[in-house]
Amino acid sequence: MWTHGTATRFESRLAVLCYNDIQHMAAERERACGGRKERFAHAHLCAVWSTIHLAQEMGACLGPGALLQRSLSARFSQAPRLCFWWFAPGIVEEMKILFLHGWTSKPGGVKPTFLAQHGHEVINPALSDDDFAEALRVAQVEFDRHHPQVVVGSSRGGAVAMNLRVGTTPLVLLCPAWKRWGTVKTVKVGTVILHSPADEVIPLAHSRELVRVSGLPASALRLVGTDHRLADPEPLQAMLAACESVGTSG
Repeated sequence: MWTHGTATRFESRLAVLCYNDIQHMAAERERACGGRKERFAHAHLCAVWSTIHLAQEMGACLGPGALLQRSLSARFSQAPRLCFWWFAPGIVEEMKILFLHGWTSKPGGVKPTFLAQHGHEVINPALSDDDFAEALRVAQVEFDRHHPQVVVGSSRGGAVAMNLRVGTTPLVLLCPAWKRWGTVKTVKVGTVILHSPADEVIPLAHSRELVRVSGLPASALRLVGTDHRLADPEPLQAMLAACESVGTSG
């Protein structure tokens, strides 16, 4: 399965699609994959002139699925004006993500919205700011109800995520405030932590310590962003890549 990532980890794939047929291609792909919900994750659209020959050569970039490839080939032969769509990296399966917000934050913020805009179902409950036990209870209820493939916790929400009973479900922690809240002081193998070196609220040293005491590899900690919020394009993309990587690794 292809997963979303940066150019340093995944090869960007160029596919040629007829602009007016994108929805048709998505439907074809869903039928070819047995009805699973999948999406076309594109970054940039550059309108260009191309030849039918080039279109047919590039048709295979979409990967497996003879039905889709036959459909592409047939439609390319009828379309003189084509568009290049950059896929990074191409096709990503929809996931269910439980997003736990930070202290004084609210549901519907920049980060969960970004995940939802990229095709994922995001469960984003309101967590009590004053009662950690109540916040943990609400998060556990939502986890047990929805069975997400990934749990994302931001700041205090990271501490909530660490204290949840999630079994093998992977965690993505954003500047986790694990030293301030909760009783769990380690995380399981496979956890990914994003933290800004310039975080003015939770010191980067806390995440370094969490990696060390949990026995995680150094690669589990990814340094991104310019502040605690991690709401700029770079950390948002890093969060998405982490979720799609750990969420499909099984």
